[in-house]
Amino acid sequence: MAGSSFTVIHFRGQTVKMLPTAGNSHVFYVTARGASARSFLMKHFQILTDFQFHPFLVCSNDVEAAQVVEKTGVEHLPVALSDSISPITDLRALFQLLRYISRFKPQFVHGHMSKAGFASLLAARILNVPVRVYHNHGMACFSAKGLKRLLLELIEKITCRFATDIIFCSESTREQAISLGLCKADKSQVLGEGTISGVNLDRFSPQQAAIHADAVARDLNLPAGRQYVLFVGRIVAHKGIDTLIQAWNLIGEKTRQQTTLLIAGANAGDALFSRLDDLVQSDSSVRYLGRIDNVVGLYGLADLLVLPSWHEGFPYSVLEAQACGLPAIVSRVTGNVDSVIDGETGLHVEKNNAKELAAAIEQLLSDPDTLSRLGQHATERVVEHFQEQLVLSNLIEFYRSQMSG
Repeated sequence: MAGSSFTVIHFRGQTVKMLPTAGNSHVFYVTARGASARSFLMKHFQILTDFQFHPFLVCSNDVEAAQVVEKTGVEHLPVALSDSISPITDLRALFQLLRYISRFKPQFVHGHMSKAGFASLLAARILNVPVRVYHNHGMACFSAKGLKRLLLELIEKITCRFATDIIFCSESTREQAISLGLCKADKSQVLGEGTISGVNLDRFSPQQAAIHADAVARDLNLPAGRQYVLFVGRIVAHKGIDTLIQAWNLIGEKTRQQTTLLIAGANAGDALFSRLDDLVQSDSSVRYLGRIDNVVGLYGLADLLVLPSWHEGFPYSVLEAQACGLPAIVSRVTGNVDSVIDGETGLHVEKNNAKELAAAIEQLLSDPDTLSRLGQHATERVVEHFQEQLVLSNLIEFYRSQMSG
């Protein structure tokens, strides 16, 4: 086609030319905080721009949002969205969203996560935006109880009703939402095998993990000749920290003498951090590392990843670790069950079952051959289904299908 320009992507190991969509279409990407955009959406902005869409980042005016703008060139529309329920702040955010939508007239409003999804899709529905996408990163209501659960389920149900399309990060989350009556099957889908942006295999690979492992061990003063069990995630209750603490206390003395539990992640101010701190102070086999930038080196140093969370969307720490050759033990909950194939790329254990988690850790640490086999299969699965270019190509195909529709 004369005069046409193509974007070249790598799709399933092949170089593929894809024709950009005609014209510039405004896309509002709405999330509460810049940290979410920095963690999950950077590549979305780049590939949307490559395919001649015109994305806007709509979120709070914070340092992380400024970093995203600097790295991607995306336009930022500041809106003071809060993570918690705050009627006055939420009403102001709604009016800001309505003004931005009236001014820029986006064809797409793409709301990420529950709070930003609710506010942005309400505004988009009021002003009849043609395509209203709710991108569900996981549902906190699955592990909530009582009145809080009812309120969270109501917010999810209303948000799904406002949306023309609902994208889930994992099939298990989608199935659970449908079974609870929170969304309709014909409006919802999972792109490819799931996740938000996939894994950058240039950064996360067994080779890169090995290269960075020595530097991390040196910087953190971690001795050689030990086995390392790794947790990566925010220090909050729903990540299963309490179960992990209980499980480690059940680990046999012989294993603890030659193994260190490494916990990496920001302290989110949760009350349980004091319990973790008590364990660190009393047990020399546990190290709390805080937030680590060179996480790929930790994956190279560790023998095993654990994530005993109560619910997930699609856990990135598991995907990244598996890309680096680590098997994972995860709780049998939504999101986690999609990230690990039980007995093939890792193990599943029951949620909140410290005894079963401890037994699974000891089982794998005592069997190097199984550890190696599971890790190899885990890497192969990530390469086949979750590499970044493949996941992003699924996103673009979704957008192009909406344009053609």
